[in-house]
Amino acid sequence: MIELGGKIFLEGFEVLDQAELLVVKKLVGSYVRMACDKADCQQADLLLERVADGYRIVAKAKKGSEVQGVAEATGKNVFMAIDAAMKNLLQELKIE
Repeated sequence: MIELGGKIFLEGFEVLDQAELLVVKKLVGSYVRMACDKADCQQADLLLERVADGYRIVAKAKKGSEVQGVAEATGKNVFMAIDAAMKNLLQELKIE
């Protein structure tokens, strides 16, 4: 598991190379900052799984131990899957 700044936890992302991981950190950090500012969440957990046709991302926003929202997306490109999952999470949290 990879921890970013105490608020973001990435599980399964160890399979990515350093360059991909750098982009993932920037992408996820941007979305989590928006979610935490507007929905008062304290933590975000992302799970990366390899599936037959690409990647599956499950994103959770938490406040303490309470889960505020869960979203997922699947895609052939890991960045597009993360983007879709985070957009779905923002919709779940009712953030435009």
